[in-house]
Amino acid sequence: MTLPTATCIAWIDQTQSRSGHDSDTLVFLLIPEAHGTFHRVSKMIMRIFLRLYIATCIVTQYLQPLLAMKRALRRYPIHPSSSAAVFVIFAGEPTSLILSNRFVCAVAVLDLVFSSEYLAQSCLRIACSDDSTLFVLGIMYLSHVVWFAYASLALMNQMLHRAKKSAWFRPVKATLLAILSYFLGGVCSYYQSLVPGVMTLYFVLFNIDAVSDASGTVVTIDTIYVWVFFAFCMCLLQLVVAAVLPWIHHGLSLTKSKLAVFSRHLSGSSSTNAIMAFRSVAPLATSVPRRGSQQQLVPKDFKHCFVRWVYLRGLDIRDVFEGATIYSIFEVDPSFQAQATLSQRGTDCYIMGYANTKNPQHPIEATRVSLVTQLTRHVVLDGTERAHRVKRMWIQSFESPRAVGQVDMTVSREGNVSVEFCPGKMQSVWCA
Repeated sequence: MTLPTATCIAWIDQTQSRSGHDSDTLVFLLIPEAHGTFHRVSKMIMRIFLRLYIATCIVTQYLQPLLAMKRALRRYPIHPSSSAAVFVIFAGEPTSLILSNRFVCAVAVLDLVFSSEYLAQSCLRIACSDDSTLFVLGIMYLSHVVWFAYASLALMNQMLHRAKKSAWFRPVKATLLAILSYFLGGVCSYYQSLVPGVMTLYFVLFNIDAVSDASGTVVTIDTIYVWVFFAFCMCLLQLVVAAVLPWIHHGLSLTKSKLAVFSRHLSGSSSTNAIMAFRSVAPLATSVPRRGSQQQLVPKDFKHCFVRWVYLRGLDIRDVFEGATIYSIFEVDPSFQAQATLSQRGTDCYIMGYANTKNPQHPIEATRVSLVTQLTRHVVLDGTERAHRVKRMWIQSFESPRAVGQVDMTVSREGNVSVEFCPGKMQSVWCA
């Protein structure tokens, strides 16, 4: 890159081993560039501004709507037939809102680009150091390159919506990407240093724009090509995750179905009953959600399983659960999903309703609410010229008699799909 980042010196140290044979040791020295005050102050201001911007987004886009929902629950029921006397909110976390912000991703990537000397030090600590502490610290710092994956997800989301191909990609979980970044960014960098073919590739990239003096000694190396290659590999991380996860989920569901059939077969059921059991536990096709049936749509993600195991143990989930309607809409028509690449389920909240205000023991109802910003408000035309189906999403001007909003999806005989959102009291941006 045009900005000097570090000075590298390499030499061969010839020593004699205990057996009397000569051995050559390659010694590599990296000296980070001592940037001026303007460079350091500029980076500090950029990082402070980024943190203030993130804090502002968390407050305005998540905490304020959460407090508004709390005030609405004190005055209005969660749904018209609710008999709960007190509500307890189990809040989510706004990480996915920040990671899907294009401005945050762009600034984070820019900060990494202008800190390439520290990434180079981390690579040396991973590949060339025998100190386990330095190895772990290098892996932790290299995990920052996951911002390349987040930035590519934000860019890909815009491209998919413009091309009207939101159904092509399965949303990736931000936590899973962060965990994989520790492996791909750090551990894989160590194993790359052990493969001669990979090191030869990096050597070729370093020598594309290398400058040598009259004696043939390399005096300048441009790292931009290595940066582009490394960033491209990290951008492919979410594609690998999106391609592998459906197969893993399919394998787990198939294994669970076969185990259920096997257990029923061992309990004394006949072969015909076993076949019927296999068909009953097989995943059914998602039907179009209708008005008044949202409480039958039960999600199966980790958050719901955790809440069900901790708070709803021993209760029939279909009798007490309501909400999570938008995820059924996304399964029917993914074009209504505002974030088609990064999952936003982490922002969901659970509202537990209790009958006794003094001694709440077991909830009598549980409602999962989601931010309505997960729904796109743009009119999307289908790409097929035969059907000419039109998909619309609009907001009603009147409020529903609930503390949170309500989302309904209808499909006409002509195949036109429409989503209607009725906001709750006090203009709530949450929907059940």
